[in-house]
Amino acid sequence: MEVALFLQGTIVAGFFPIGLTLISRMFPVDQRSAARGVAAACGGLVGVTLFPFLLGLSGDHLSFRFGIFVLGLTVTASSGLVYFLKLPAERRDA
Repeated sequence: MEVALFLQGTIVAGFFPIGLTLISRMFPVDQRSAARGVAAACGGLVGVTLFPFLLGLSGDHLSFRFGIFVLGLTVTASSGLVYFLKLPAERRDA
């Protein structure tokens, strides 16, 4: 259990730099700030509204343990989508 908590803290600290790097590689220079803003807004909206609602719904009808388990499976499965990400060829944005 202690190892899992240590790994979670370590992995979470590296999530945002990697995400911002991917966003900056996916969009041209003139669209990067807008893309980062939209990604942050959507992530915040889903993380603050949808996931707590679904966890509460799960707690009311089944159990919180089930909701946390399904959320973990969803996050883990969606992490695999990064392999399907098409990045443009190396280019110079100068």
